[in-house]
Amino acid sequence: MKQFEARDSMYRIGVDVGGTFTDFVMVDTADGSLAFHKVPSTPHDPSSAIAAGIAEMLELNGVDPASVGYVGHGTTVATNMVIERRGVPTALLTTKGFRDVLAIGRQTRPSLFDWSVRKPEPLVGRHLRIEVDERLDKNGTPLVSPDLDAVAELAVRLRDSGVKAVAVGFLHSYRNPEHERAARDAIKRVAPELYVSISSDVVAEFREYERFSTTALNAYVGPRTQQYLRRLREKIALSGINIEPLTFHSNGGLLPVQTVEELPVLTCLSGPAAGVIGSARIGADIGETEIITFDVGGTSTDVSLITGGRAQFTSSRLVAGHPVRMPMVDIHVIGAG
Repeated sequence: MKQFEARDSMYRIGVDVGGTFTDFVMVDTADGSLAFHKVPSTPHDPSSAIAAGIAEMLELNGVDPASVGYVGHGTTVATNMVIERRGVPTALLTTKGFRDVLAIGRQTRPSLFDWSVRKPEPLVGRHLRIEVDERLDKNGTPLVSPDLDAVAELAVRLRDSGVKAVAVGFLHSYRNPEHERAARDAIKRVAPELYVSISSDVVAEFREYERFSTTALNAYVGPRTQQYLRRLREKIALSGINIEPLTFHSNGGLLPVQTVEELPVLTCLSGPAAGVIGSARIGADIGETEIITFDVGGTSTDVSLITGGRAQFTSSRLVAGHPVRMPMVDIHVIGAG
């Protein structure tokens, strides 16, 4: 075993979790020297490849884990779960009369004359989209209050039927989250093991289809993302690294683990977004402001535009055909690696 060298350096580690490989880079902040490493990804549990790769890289470079001051990782775990339909059984509680919003969607058709194109099935089946007799007016003023005892009874039945997550999306809740929060509290009181996402926490904006879709997706991937992150935290701690990992936001920023556990939908473009932000920084260092980024992986190729030295952003996009209303780097994904 290579012995750790006595150094005063602090090390920063970046991790990119792909469908085929998990890549690592480590920088010594004292002198700017870099080390790189690569291991096969472990799709059944991405945290295994991350922990193993970090341990190998530290060992190969004789770096004491206690001298690591930063671990940031980009991941497509949430996106892959949606693409592969590997999320958990999810229910949607919604205002009476709005049960079929997820199925109706919008009038626009991306391929109007291509009969082979089909809309993706909603992540929540119709039998699990359940109406609640409640109503707010357009200003958020309560008109009909939900029967919270009935909501609690419903939560128990859903849990007993195998449902693992519940999305709550009520009409006009972006103006007043009172009814959604009351429903969430009623569910958690009788079935604390259920993962609950309310639309007023996920995306407090008007347009029911996009708001309900984003909230349903967040609930669909929530439990398994939560399990993955908890395993990652445990393995990072066991390696001797004394800091918690951070996760890249789809807008190129960084998120603590707790935020990602509550809002995994924020990481739908986590890994690709980090690459675009890094490219913009490199462009600034070499005096280039007009850049096309081209990130070829084993599963997909991600293309983005940097103009004026800045990445381009969008407030909404489709993830496996499902609308997601979140700020994110504008990246075009080609389904071929």
